[in-house]
Amino acid sequence: MFNRLFGIKINLRWASKPSRKSLPSRYFDSEEYICMTTIKFKKINPNAQIPVYGSAEAAGFDFKSVEFVVINPGETKLVKTGLQVQFPEGYELQVRPRSGLALKNSITVLNSPGTVDSDYRGELGVIIINHGKTPFTIGVVGGG
Repeated sequence: MFNRLFGIKINLRWASKPSRKSLPSRYFDSEEYICMTTIKFKKINPNAQIPVYGSAEAAGFDFKSVEFVVINPGETKLVKTGLQVQFPEGYELQVRPRSGLALKNSITVLNSPGTVDSDYRGELGVIIINHGKTPFTIGVVGGG
């Protein structure tokens, strides 16, 4: 079983870069502006966990699943996070696969990068496909 960690990265990016008039010049070509943006997560499942960075240099958050899922070879499934998200207009969240999982287990995000629009308020889910030859198991947060 895969260590309970969902193994998906999520990154906040400008959907379209703001004009120079709307931002101070020092922010326009810098990631500094993105770092100052607030992302709010809401648990809609008691087992959900707020995503965290896996390390100080991580490019995105790591998510965990709130359900036990087995994805058979050639199969596609929606894996639920138990979370809703809110972030500023003009941004999008991008859901990207982990390269280590792709290499070792032949799984990936089907519509990579998956896009979450700033006005989406449903549960965050990730569409996973298993290109491998063996079933891939995602464990449940908090056990299971």
